[in-house]
Amino acid sequence: MNKYRSEQGYALVAVLAIITIFMILSLTFMGQAANSIKQNKIVEEKSNSVAAAEMGITYYQVAIQDAFESQQDDVTRILSGSLNGNSSNETVRKEAAKTVASLLQSVFQAGDTQPVEGIPANFTLSNFSAAPYPSPNEHKVKITFNVVGTENSGTIKSTKLFAEMALDLGSISNDGLSAPPSGYLLPTYNTVSEPEIKCLSLTSTGCNGIVVNGNYEVPKINGTKISDKIIYSNDTSGSLTLNSNANNSSKLHVHSEGPIIVDSNMNSSSSLIIETNSNAKFEGQLKVDTESKLYIAKSLLNNSDKNNGNHLTLDNSYTYIGEDAYLTSLDVLSHSTMCVHRNLYIDKSKYVDSSSKLLVLGTIFLLDKGIYREVSGGKVSQDEFNRECGSKLPPNLSINWGNNIYTNVSDVDYD
Repeated sequence: MNKYRSEQGYALVAVLAIITIFMILSLTFMGQAANSIKQNKIVEEKSNSVAAAEMGITYYQVAIQDAFESQQDDVTRILSGSLNGNSSNETVRKEAAKTVASLLQSVFQAGDTQPVEGIPANFTLSNFSAAPYPSPNEHKVKITFNVVGTENSGTIKSTKLFAEMALDLGSISNDGLSAPPSGYLLPTYNTVSEPEIKCLSLTSTGCNGIVVNGNYEVPKINGTKISDKIIYSNDTSGSLTLNSNANNSSKLHVHSEGPIIVDSNMNSSSSLIIETNSNAKFEGQLKVDTESKLYIAKSLLNNSDKNNGNHLTLDNSYTYIGEDAYLTSLDVLSHSTMCVHRNLYIDKSKYVDSSSKLLVLGTIFLLDKGIYREVSGGKVSQDEFNRECGSKLPPNLSINWGNNIYTNVSDVDYD
């Protein structure tokens, strides 16, 4: 009897052991299945984020190509401001690469987001960079950027890809080489640039220019010529006055937004530039030579004292007056040009050398017994005035962009 009960006990233990083993195996398989499902979900989410990033690269490749093609007219316009029809293809390609890079850099900003249809995912652009190749022999724009693809289905997974591509501008050419001038540009009164280093005085050491405001009279510098200096006034409310220091000056450049007054004789000035966006008044003799230039946007006014009026002498120089000119005497000596956009009034005498030109768009008047009477000579048409007094506008730059400039993603890194 005891032996039978013992055998029943062993059998029960064996059954319990088998049940326990099967339960353990079942739980193990269930855990592995759960882990497998979880891993598959992670892999799926990661795959979706990778797919989103890859689609982002494709999207931006096309977007960059479209931006490049749509901005070709802008590139041509920008380059036309600094280049002309005679610019070499090498120069055009180099400058085009710089301009294209700058425009693309301004278009694609970090954080631009585009949704991907079909899956709950999106991508963003970051670290966009467009720059011309450093090598002077290559005319390419190097473009690098990151695209971050994300997938959000409860938890957010992301994948960052790095892409590198290039625009090769080596095939473009300048088609404006043989084009005629597109017109003539009359003076714009901005020849003299504001000095970068601004001095308090023209005698200051180590600088070459002063910037003044309001009414300003250049102080006398005893026995010293004002040469290789810039006097710049950007104030329209006051007058800029030069005194006798300007005699025998060389390479003196003067710009004023307001009126300019030269209150005494200014003789033997070489390589002089005086320009104003207002009136100018010379109260004594002004004799300029050696490629000097006078640009007066409004009128050249006479001294109120007719017996000591202004006497303008040009020698190998150029003068442009945007409105009327009032002079006591005028001598246009060798190889000089004087242009008056409206009328020229002369009190005493005028002389124009055969090698020089006096061009007046309006009428020339000479004072005779107290009355200004019209005289012949010098009056020209608008076309001749523009041609002789203006500078040639360069031919409109025409760039042949070629048919083989395409973006190509040459490198992708999977982080």
